Amino acid sequence: MESGSSGAGAAAAAATGNSLAVKAARDAAAAGAGDAAAGMIYLGSNDGKPFAMTKASASKSKLFKGMIKSGTTENGIPLTEIDSQTFEKVKEYCDEHGNNFSDTDEEKERRKVFDEAFIRELDNDKASLFAVIHAANFLNIQGLLDITCQCVADTIKGKTPEEIRVAFDIENDLTPDDLEEIRQEDAWAFEDTLKSKDDELFSVTEASARQSKLIEDMIVSGVITHPYELPSVDAETLKVIEYCDEHGNSKPDEEKEKLKEFDTAFIRELEEDKPCLYNVLTAANFLGIGGLFDLCCERVRDAIKGRTSDEIRAAFNITGNFTLDYREEDSGESCWVYNEEVEEGDEQSSKP
Repeated sequence: MESGSSGAGAAAAAATGNSLAVKAARDAAAAGAGDAAAGMIYLGSNDGKPFAMTKASASKSKLFKGMIKSGTTENGIPLTEIDSQTFEKVKEYCDEHGNNFSDTDEEKERRKVFDEAFIRELDNDKASLFAVIHAANFLNIQGLLDITCQCVADTIKGKTPEEIRVAFDIENDLTPDDLEEIRQEDAWAFEDTLKSKDDELFSVTEASARQSKLIEDMIVSGVITHPYELPSVDAETLKVIEYCDEHGNSKPDEEKEKLKEFDTAFIRELEEDKPCLYNVLTAANFLGIGGLFDLCCERVRDAIKGRTSDEIRAAFNITGNFTLDYREEDSGESCWVYNEEVEEGDEQSSKP
């Protein structure tokens, strides 16, 4: 009961502070500005500081603009959600953009320089940056919301969750079990980076990466590195990512037909480049991508059916590095392979 009374008391005190701040702003403006006070609105922050703004400046906020238009600002505006430090920055932005009407190239450039300096200062204080984002969203100041959100986006781009926590001083209170549950349920929201043997980097969602049994096991055991290096797979062969993206970020139960159409087009394209098909098959085997491995094996089986070993090497651009002595020795130990080739060759040559 006491805590409820305490909360109510705090709210009443804040409301009183807002009202007194609004009144103080009105009195000060009226005493010093004369007729100019007619073009002003008066506000009070939630920690009791008074503010006065021109209507042109305040109109950068769609909330304030609507209130000015409806004539509901005469008694002042209490800012119950915004403290004085945050509103100082909001007002600074609105004053710059609202009180300068010129649209000359020179004025646009000046405002651009202002925005860059403004956001650079906020970027050095992440707590203030988020407070201004909250205020800009609450007051519906689109330009301010755009530049502050872009700053956050630029900060987190390319960073792991751990690096983002450090950048914004966010405490990680998730247990390993909590984190694994989140990763399982919302794998699409996590990203991993793969590095090919020729040093190219590829970003994939965790849902996509988990199509590989090898990578999934490393994620679960917590031993995956960033980026994860693939010493046996070149950049061209990482076409496997296209398959993993489609299957990892889709809902198989709901999109069976769509995935089937994708697989058909995907393997048809690979079939036109047999060496690439072979390399993708090898990569799928190495990474443990069962669905892709099966798909490639089926096409390779069809491609080699009825062909001699030399024809298969030619089709898949496989270098025959056996010496004559080695092949002669091998043909003795594995004569059934060569006999089958001869028989198949004889059958084909005997056909009209």
